[in-house]
Amino acid sequence: MNRVWGLAGIFILLTMFMLGCGASEKNKQEANQPATKEEQIWPRTYVDALGHEVVLDKQPQKIVTLMHVLFPDILLALGSEPSGVAGADAMFNQWEAYQSYTQGKEIVDIGEYDSPNLEKILELEPDLIIAASEYHADAYNQLKAIAPVVYLGYMETGGDRNLGIREVAKILGKETEGEAVIANLDHKIAEARKKLQDLVGADETVIFCTANSDGNFWLYNKNITPTNQETGLGLKVPEPYPDGEDLVGLEGMTVLNPDYLFIFVDKSSDTTSETMVKEQLKGPVWDSINAVKNDRVFIVDRSWFAREAPVATDYGIDAIVDIFSKAN
Repeated sequence: MNRVWGLAGIFILLTMFMLGCGASEKNKQEANQPATKEEQIWPRTYVDALGHEVVLDKQPQKIVTLMHVLFPDILLALGSEPSGVAGADAMFNQWEAYQSYTQGKEIVDIGEYDSPNLEKILELEPDLIIAASEYHADAYNQLKAIAPVVYLGYMETGGDRNLGIREVAKILGKETEGEAVIANLDHKIAEARKKLQDLVGADETVIFCTANSDGNFWLYNKNITPTNQETGLGLKVPEPYPDGEDLVGLEGMTVLNPDYLFIFVDKSSDTTSETMVKEQLKGPVWDSINAVKNDRVFIVDRSWFAREAPVATDYGIDAIVDIFSKAN
């Protein structure tokens, strides 16, 4: 009998030992398992345009941007709706390109880009503030006291659509999504370019501009998406055309004599309305322009292609293709 109990005891001990080894091995395996994708990328350090090393412990969810275009646009493209935007009520919440994103939602206006309301920003309890190095460097200490603040070069990222997308995606840990936004937009531009080649004559010219209260026209740079010959829609500007943005009078517009004229206005503003533009552009000189004679002047919302931002550009492409489809 004692022998039986002895064997039973040995069996129990062996079993416990094996279970212990199994548990130990399981713990080792769990300890050696790679971290999830989310765990791998957070926390992360981002070096901003002013050289600040900004440490973000987790993916930002409540983001405030101190510029009304570009930064909030890229956030929307990446699926990260901003909580607060400079000039939101007067511009961002009103512009055509963003209506499908902003209707029924509250994107808080945190003041003008050059004088943001710090109290409003504080009330939003953001976990990230995106600022422009050209405009907000002096407010660094005040902004940093509210939340981590990242500075981006507004002119630099506005002049390179892909750079802006990639930098914001890097901050948010959304690099994959950023590359998808770039690829989709490149594809859309290529497809639209093919369509426009069948809709616009090879010798027909196009101008994109704004009109001011003095009856002058601010010509957009010919390298914006609609008229960029290499990476854009390839619409042709008349010659001679300035290398950069430039101001011309009515006589200058008659010299350029475009076949199509797009005039951007801020339809959310009382001072730069469509009615005002129509009222000031009258008379025999204006009527001599080809675009006017052929009823091909289009007064459109300023959000189209704004700052070459992805959502605004995507919207502008659809609008341009639609206009040329109906005009031909």
